[in-house]
Amino acid sequence: MEEQEYDRLRSCGSSDIDSDYLAEKAHDAGFDYYMTASGVKQTLLNISAVTLYHLFEQQLLYFLRHEILHPSERNNDGLISAMYEQN
Repeated sequence: MEEQEYDRLRSCGSSDIDSDYLAEKAHDAGFDYYMTASGVKQTLLNISAVTLYHLFEQQLLYFLRHEILHPSERNNDGLISAMYEQN
């Protein structure tokens, strides 16, 4: 990314522009790109963790309703909320 930005800046500017200045601008652009990509990566990791926890919670609730409770108690939301309050 940094090299591409440096080449782009060199091709757009005049010949009297300091190459160190262009290199610094290219480095800044590369750093900004890295920080943005790093933020996106962390966001995807966070949302994946939340999604997996939510899926686990749904599967646990399904298991409790269909394997533990008596068929007449399956749709009683009060029993499930009482189970969570005890822990």
